[in-house]
Amino acid sequence: MIIKEFNIDLNYINNNGESRPFSVVADKGSIFSLMVKKQTGSTITYYDFNTTTFVSSQKRLKNRKLLTGSFSGSILFPAGGLSSGNNPNTYTLMLFAESAYGTSHVPSVEARFPDGTVDLNSSTGSNSNLLQKILYQFPQTVVTLSAITPNNLSGYAGMSIVSESISVQRGKNTGKIPFKITCTLGSTKAGKKKRKPVTSDLSAFAARTLGEPVAIPGVTANQGGEPGIDLTINNLPRSNSDTFTVAEAGATAVGMTIKGVAIDGVYDKDHPVIVTAVNSNTITINKRVSIANVVANTAVTANDIRYRRWKCTEIQGLVPGMLAYSGGVAAGTKISKYLDTTDQLIETTDSDGGVKEKTITTVNFDVPALDVLGHKPVFQYGVLSSQQGIITFDTPQVVASNRNVGTKFYAYGPQAINSLYNSTLDITDLEVEIEKVVTTVNDANADGATAQGNITVASSSGVMDDVSVMSGVNITATAADPTVTNVNGNILTVSPNQFLQNGQTLTFTGAGRVINITGNVNFTNIDKTDFSLMFDIEKLVTAV
Repeated sequence: MIIKEFNIDLNYINNNGESRPFSVVADKGSIFSLMVKKQTGSTITYYDFNTTTFVSSQKRLKNRKLLTGSFSGSILFPAGGLSSGNNPNTYTLMLFAESAYGTSHVPSVEARFPDGTVDLNSSTGSNSNLLQKILYQFPQTVVTLSAITPNNLSGYAGMSIVSESISVQRGKNTGKIPFKITCTLGSTKAGKKKRKPVTSDLSAFAARTLGEPVAIPGVTANQGGEPGIDLTINNLPRSNSDTFTVAEAGATAVGMTIKGVAIDGVYDKDHPVIVTAVNSNTITINKRVSIANVVANTAVTANDIRYRRWKCTEIQGLVPGMLAYSGGVAAGTKISKYLDTTDQLIETTDSDGGVKEKTITTVNFDVPALDVLGHKPVFQYGVLSSQQGIITFDTPQVVASNRNVGTKFYAYGPQAINSLYNSTLDITDLEVEIEKVVTTVNDANADGATAQGNITVASSSGVMDDVSVMSGVNITATAADPTVTNVNGNILTVSPNQFLQNGQTLTFTGAGRVINITGNVNFTNIDKTDFSLMFDIEKLVTAV
């Protein structure tokens, strides 16, 4: 008698708890047992099918006989009791074919994750008495919607942001959720709307740390063409050492690459020899080397060399085109493949003497933007956790300011966000709005009878010249309300002159300090712990 199928929804269990039906499909007369083990941290409990609770002693649905071709039941999974950031509860479902009664599973068809570990949920059958499935119960994921100025433009200095945090059940569809993000510029700043937001303005970032630079074999890394500094090592031989002394004290700097007969062999095997510290004529490098006491090994060269490729312990989620931001990478640097080609014009002569031209393109180097280099991925809870590899930039980067430096990689738009966070979303009804500025006339000479072109107000904060439009009682307008043409402290210049009264309220539109970004978001699937999504406010508002 054969157990053919064990059917249960293998998606994440709701953190609020839920009941899930299951079925065992087998030959009539088959006998099975089912045990459900729950692990929370180091605590293990078992499901009692009689009380529908989890208890400390081992329990099981024991020796159930199929009177037909299937058996149906249900398991009540309790609320997870998990807080944001907690590891999931793990439920292991163990279906035993009772071989003592002549029951067995269909033969195993094994599935594995890319890291080589067994994917129990995708495997079928079993070559033993035991078949296992694993369910996870994650805490709710908190997605924070906010705004960012990636280039730290001066107009946004001092900006405060009131973000919107949305709790999402992992693996579920949320339906449409409204949100509002409020950005308040600094007290001396003002902003005006550029355009309406679009989904590609939404960004997310992954924080990574760049490791050692990697040369592209056959391609000079010396992008600046520096001639280099000749050095003479004067304390040879060296054995498994990361220091040496040179005759030219103070000639080198941290981040320089050291090359020469002494260490080229080491350089070629893995990554460059980099200066990490200089103390007078003592140089410390990033690896241990052995240098023989021969004349040729006394001479080396130091260069301030830049590299396109960098080792990184976590390249998962990164995609070509992502922008890199840090104190080290040059502005506008992107993840990109490196392609070097040569075009050659070939002429051929026909039998009648005619000449034809044809261009042949030869690929010299085709280096991927992201390269795993044979490193195995690491999976956790059934999803990719980390992947070691190499990142390639579209432009070479300075060693001293990038090696072992934290770098943020920004992705724009839902598709890139899905690559980064394994989460899908729909975002609609986007708007950006500048709140109007309300202040009062603060001028004893404003008597309502005297026309003034320069108006003193209690506060000009948020008013922008040649943008802000003034309205209020007693405003004299021609075709439209007057526009502020100059802001000098709390003195505003408008035209035509106005007959205003001290203390009266004035309203200014078109510019301001308070910016609201609104819309609706539907998370169709979340498969990540807490993360943030940010609107690039530089694309939406001009701030000065």
